[in-house]
Amino acid sequence: MSPMSELPETNYVLLRLGAARQDRFALPADAVEELASASRLDKFPHTTPGLEGVIVRRKRVLAVRDVARVLTGRALLVHRFYLIVRRRYGTAAELEAIPVSGDCELIGGVIPIPRTDDAPEYFAGSIDLAGEKIPLLDLEKLAAAAPAGQFAGSRA
Repeated sequence: MSPMSELPETNYVLLRLGAARQDRFALPADAVEELASASRLDKFPHTTPGLEGVIVRRKRVLAVRDVARVLTGRALLVHRFYLIVRRRYGTAAELEAIPVSGDCELIGGVIPIPRTDDAPEYFAGSIDLAGEKIPLLDLEKLAAAAPAGQFAGSRA
């Protein structure tokens, strides 16, 4: 049995961070809490790279992390939705919001392709969807990645 056939099939959420076809990325579905319509973004002075501000969702204040800056090299100008995801901080888990520009899609029955050595650290691998390789994101490593432009254009 090959190592690829030993990997479990998993469900993923596809998210769009721009208008181009290459602006699609995937997250494991178990990391996603919900898809929420865009709400008021409150901005405040801070120096945290990638943090856009906060939103209030279900009586909770959630950080809004602009991952598009790292992944595509540009910020999203229009936030149609927020993908609410669970992030790990040591043994604790917190919810964060990721702005997305289009509908998200749940797909199942996909076997992930392992990460290649030349891929950025924040790619956990990729998934093959009808011949298109879609990068699979590692949220913890993505949050730690450098701000805008440093990794722009990198693809698995």
